[in-house]
Amino acid sequence: MRKFKFRSAAQGVLRILYLLEYCWYAERYPNKTIFIAGLPKSGTTWLANMFASVPGYRRGNPSHVSQKDYNLRQDTFREFDRRLGVIRMHTPPSQENISILKQEGIRYCVLYRDLRDVAISWFYYVKNETDHLLHNAVKDMSLNEGIEYFAQNRLSGYASWIRGWRENRDKLNSIEITYEVLLRDTRTVLAELARFFSLRLSDDLLDRIVHDNSFRIQTGRHRGEEDITSFLRKGIEGDWKNQFSETHKQKFKAIAGDLLIELGYEKDYRW
Repeated sequence: MRKFKFRSAAQGVLRILYLLEYCWYAERYPNKTIFIAGLPKSGTTWLANMFASVPGYRRGNPSHVSQKDYNLRQDTFREFDRRLGVIRMHTPPSQENISILKQEGIRYCVLYRDLRDVAISWFYYVKNETDHLLHNAVKDMSLNEGIEYFAQNRLSGYASWIRGWRENRDKLNSIEITYEVLLRDTRTVLAELARFFSLRLSDDLLDRIVHDNSFRIQTGRHRGEEDITSFLRKGIEGDWKNQFSETHKQKFKAIAGDLLIELGYEKDYRW
């Protein structure tokens, strides 16, 4: 009973805090909700944390979301009324989800990453995350086996997710970027996204946000220095080149080769 009362009191304090922040900052920001759609291990957490570093904004996900269901509901955004929120989700590109975003007047960013690198990051993440639904399936696998598992069980769905967003997103109210471009020129891309969301950020604030959320500051390691037990494992692009066998390459070419070319990751199938 005491724990319940404490939790209820804490939630009440948070609601008051959110409301005070909203009253203080709301007039500065036309877009009260910043919505980011992206696949697992594609940089959405990093991007969301940078936006949540903008004064007044806080991260949060709808309470109904689970590992099995990332779809939006008609009332999804009601719990974010009178709050400045940053929401990152693996929301499928269904017509209903996109319609809800449009009805709510929410602008959004869709983030993609090279699925070959996603495969490696996904494997290590699921292997380490004991609460993940697929942890038991991969926990005893080698990286080679993990990539095979991803190719057989996740790749087709992930490729369809990207194709769906590219085809169905509201072009006027959304923007798409890749993890790789964000990685290479974080400040420029963040400034572009800030303009898209009508955030007037000073140069000093942009610099501070990029610095505070950098791989070096967050992990104490330089990019490329690997810790396979960390959520922020390595922080680089193109690591698949060090890990993929010819068998892996052929499977990815068969399922997502055209998509890799479409997204600019390859010019043809000769890789």
